[in-house]
Amino acid sequence: MLKTVNIDEFRKSKDFKVQHRSQSTLLISKNKVVKILDESTLSYFENTGHPLEDRLKESYRLNGIKGHNPPTEMVENLGRIVGFAAPHIEGDLYGELMKKDLSLPQCAYLQKQIDRILMESHDRGIVFPNLCNAGNIIVKPNGRVVFLDYDGFQFDDMVVRNYASYIAPLKHLEEIGGYDSKTNLFTAKADAVSAALLCFKMAFGLSKALLNPNSIDWVLKETNIRNKKMQRKVKRIFSPGTTEEYLGDHLSGLTNDFTLKKVPSIPYRRLEKK
Repeated sequence: MLKTVNIDEFRKSKDFKVQHRSQSTLLISKNKVVKILDESTLSYFENTGHPLEDRLKESYRLNGIKGHNPPTEMVENLGRIVGFAAPHIEGDLYGELMKKDLSLPQCAYLQKQIDRILMESHDRGIVFPNLCNAGNIIVKPNGRVVFLDYDGFQFDDMVVRNYASYIAPLKHLEEIGGYDSKTNLFTAKADAVSAALLCFKMAFGLSKALLNPNSIDWVLKETNIRNKKMQRKVKRIFSPGTTEEYLGDHLSGLTNDFTLKKVPSIPYRRLEKK
């Protein structure tokens, strides 16, 4: 059971610094982050029949899954749950690491962690529509991946407000099995698509072209992915159907024979034989 703490306990503390985001306010200390949601998000959750409090109470599902940062407290204001507190995690945001040209083994190591967190979470009815927002993943100094943005987690039929539109327009995402417009719910297939896009973006600096069915072969050719099993898996991920597949193991399997090479004339990297 999560402890409930009044918002004034955090506001009055000199340990916290305030950061404003588009749809939330963060109070950050050395050891804790408090996220206060804006009124429109709180009202949206309440109108779905699943207010923030209900969603926070589902945090027990994260127990035992490495890579999550569950809330430790619910934040109350005037009798209403308006936010939550969680441990402050030090590390690099995934979006920042994408700019650093990590090695193929490093990319594979991170991707395998993302894949595992997703699969274990799906077994517990949790989907991550906002995963492809690279600011929602942090990598600790020891290389371990942690998912953030708890209020964006979809638990069973608890509709979420935000999703990373980068992964595809909703219409296209529905066509390939990642979204149901009748229920407004995302499926595990949406996470598989997000994970694959993150994989290609981190390793090759090239990903959005995969959302165009006519460009998938071009992407595979340009990145020099010749492994037939990986080619087939990429095509299945971005094709209609609900198959949930991931690329981390395949990427890891390439590390013995390939390295990633920057090509001066193009803005992305390719596999090159060692």
